[in-house]
Amino acid sequence: MLIEIEPPMAAPGPFHSIYRHTLYRNMLAAVEDLGAAWHNVIDDNVDVGDPADRYIAAARLLRMLCSRHRKIYGHALPVTVLPCSVAVLHNCVDIRWDDGDHLLLVTGRAVADLGLAARCPITPIPTLVIERPLGWADTAEFLMVRTDDVTITYVAHDRHTYRRNELWRRTNAAWSDVAERVQREYDRLFAERLRRDWEGGRPRTGPALAASYEARQPG
Repeated sequence: MLIEIEPPMAAPGPFHSIYRHTLYRNMLAAVEDLGAAWHNVIDDNVDVGDPADRYIAAARLLRMLCSRHRKIYGHALPVTVLPCSVAVLHNCVDIRWDDGDHLLLVTGRAVADLGLAARCPITPIPTLVIERPLGWADTAEFLMVRTDDVTITYVAHDRHTYRRNELWRRTNAAWSDVAERVQREYDRLFAERLRRDWEGGRPRTGPALAASYEARQPG
C-alpha cells in the first residue's frame, strides 16, 4: 500500500437501521453537493491562485469542509487526499501528467476530482464525482473513468509534492473567505435537495439532520 485510504462503505442490508441507510445515502450526496458548490463558486471569478493549481486548492478546501461537515451534521465524513498520475484520452488526443501530483478526494462512498477541468484544455471536463467502486480499495490499482468520448485514468503514487505548494500550506484562516462562500452555496444546494426529496416522498435525511439544518437558517 502506498497510502492508507478510507475503506469503502458497504451498502446496508435490509436488517440495518434506518440511520445506517440514511447515512449511506447522505455520504455520496454530501460529496456531490460539495463538488457542485466548489465549481459554482470558483466559476464566479474567485481567485485561488494559478488555475493550473486549482486541483490543489480544491483538495485543500474540500478536505477542510468535510471536517466541518462532520462537526455540523453529527456524522463522520472521512476523506483521504490521494496523490496520483492522471492521463486523459479524448478522441485521438492523449494528455498525461506523470510528474508531480494530481489529487483525488476519496471517501467511503465517493471519488472526487475537482481540478481536472483547469488543467485539461482539450475538452470541458464536468465536475467529476463518482460513486466509489467497492473493489477499488488498494492504491496499487488504477482507477479508470470512461464516458462516450473521454477516458480518464488515475494511478496512485506516494511522491506528495503538493504539500510544498502555497495553496496547500495556506492556513484555514486564509481560506476562510472562499470557504464561507462554498459553505453558503453548499447549504443552498442541500436545501434544494432536501426539498426535492421531501416532495418526492423519500427524505434523504433523518429528523435530527433536518432539525440541524433548520436551526442554522437565518431568521
